[in-house]
Amino acid sequence: MIIKKNELKSKGCLQSLVNCTHEIIFECDQDGNLTFLNQSWERYLGLSISASLGHPISKFVCEEDKGNILSYLRQETQHREIRFNHANGTPMWFELTFCNNSVDGNYLA
Repeated sequence: MIIKKNELKSKGCLQSLVNCTHEIIFECDQDGNLTFLNQSWERYLGLSISASLGHPISKFVCEEDKGNILSYLRQETQHREIRFNHANGTPMWFELTFCNNSVDGNYLA
């Protein structure tokens, strides 16, 4: 019972940390579909998390960078600059650190 309480407390702390950071954290499956987004996604891009999940990350990237995003995700850890479209259509530059999560095959940034 103590282990479960500590485990829940740790998960809650981690969730709070992920949502309080000023960085966008996202996870994509092997096909590039969004499986996780933190609150910064809405804060910086003006896009609803619930409406974005399940869609390809490329849907939210500027046209000029769409061809690159999936190849970046599949490579080892690296830093790249990518333009995302704000909900109002304005392109926004972001520096991303991609990480291939070998545990489940998903991609983190």
